[in-house]
Amino acid sequence: MISRQLFDAMHRKKSLSDARYGCGDGNSGEGTQASLRRSLNAIDLVLYGLGSAVGAGIYILAGIGAKLAGPAISLSFLGCGLSCTLTALAYAEFSSLIPASGSAYIYTYVAFGEVYAFCVGWNLILGYGFTASVAARAWADYVGDFMVKATGADWIIPYFTEVLFFPSVLGEDYTCSPLSVVIVIVSTIVLLRGAKDSSTFNNLICITNLFILALIVVSAVTSGSIEPTDNLTPFAPSGMPGILRGAGLVFYAFIGFDMVASLSEEVVHPERNMPIGIVGSLLLSTLIYCGVTLAVVGMTPLSFLGETTPLVNAILANACCTHSEQMEVVQSENEDVGVCLKDCPAFEKPMLAFVSRVVSGGAGFGLMAACFTSLMGQPRIFYRMALDGLWFPLFARYDFSS
Repeated sequence: MISRQLFDAMHRKKSLSDARYGCGDGNSGEGTQASLRRSLNAIDLVLYGLGSAVGAGIYILAGIGAKLAGPAISLSFLGCGLSCTLTALAYAEFSSLIPASGSAYIYTYVAFGEVYAFCVGWNLILGYGFTASVAARAWADYVGDFMVKATGADWIIPYFTEVLFFPSVLGEDYTCSPLSVVIVIVSTIVLLRGAKDSSTFNNLICITNLFILALIVVSAVTSGSIEPTDNLTPFAPSGMPGILRGAGLVFYAFIGFDMVASLSEEVVHPERNMPIGIVGSLLLSTLIYCGVTLAVVGMTPLSFLGETTPLVNAILANACCTHSEQMEVVQSENEDVGVCLKDCPAFEKPMLAFVSRVVSGGAGFGLMAACFTSLMGQPRIFYRMALDGLWFPLFARYDFSS
């Protein structure tokens, strides 16, 4: 009897009407309401999805993926985008049907039951937290490296990026990054201003990031750096297996568009705007990935891209060397690409050199957006789980002024 009651309690489902109108389980009190303030529109959602998806992945994965798929890395991104469309359509349907915060947690609660929703909710919470922490730490390392190049003061970096936090007797010591703490605190302060102000802040970051990516494509076309005969031939040297291996690697770049569903309770006309935000952000991010990677691999031979800063290397190689000089380096036995990158004697195209410096700051904005959007989505999961009695009631309270 007890086991049967426990089984029924674990598998009880939330009715569609309760989920749709956010009734919760009666955890009411001061500062608790059934619905959050609806203030976000379709543009806010699209830019939120782009901010969470078009992050540092494109700045790094393009080079590694190009080694596997060759110039056909754009097809790898396209394949990932098409496969993610199925998931995006499901999220769009659910979020318009159940316009409540909680994302996959609340959908699972309605469809499968409480215990499964609890597991999904905590997976979302841990995933958002892990993404935010990794992005914050990577942003701190990136800013620290930028400070070294700008000031030449190597000694100052450990005080910002690697402070001993806990010594380990088993291996490498655990370190704390003060700069990563700073970006988390700043993001939290902005988030306390409310959904609309937070969305405005994210829009500014995202638009800046998109401008930098657009600058790459425009620079490649206007400078005459694209050489399809040499750089894009053969287009798929490893065939379909190489394209699929590249797709398996760059799939990480699409993680994030589903975060849009966590904001559905704060969206005006969610039945219309949620599908636009989710599907629109996925389609735009796919087009951006394909366009940027096609421009990058068309600008320079693959050996110049490297694995850490492929976008910067592609522009810098064309700023330092002509196409014929690049081909001479590739055809030489040692393939010393440093002559067109870090050991550049003089700039053939000074404007591209300036663009390379601008693009080098793009990863910082991408990482900042990834951290901010994760921190923005996580409290919405806490809020919905608290309303359902699966988390402390304190997390179901919110400030009416924001």
